[in-house]
Amino acid sequence: MNNLTWSGVVIGGLLIAGFGLLSASHLHVDGANAVQAQDVLFLMSGGLMTSLLGTAGLLGLTGQRASVAKRTK
Repeated sequence: MNNLTWSGVVIGGLLIAGFGLLSASHLHVDGANAVQAQDVLFLMSGGLMTSLLGTAGLLGLTGQRASVAKRTK
């Protein structure tokens, strides 16, 4: 995958994590339309993990794994 694709993965992960952080301000104890705490946790952790994967792709670290590298003999 090229650098533009990996950059898109990083930006997408940051957007997901940012959405989770913005949703954290809507946590209400007594509100009917409250966002659940585990939803915020999953958004933030999923977004940060996606950004980490994209950063590893930009650095070229995913090509060193045997399951990703194409082996030709």
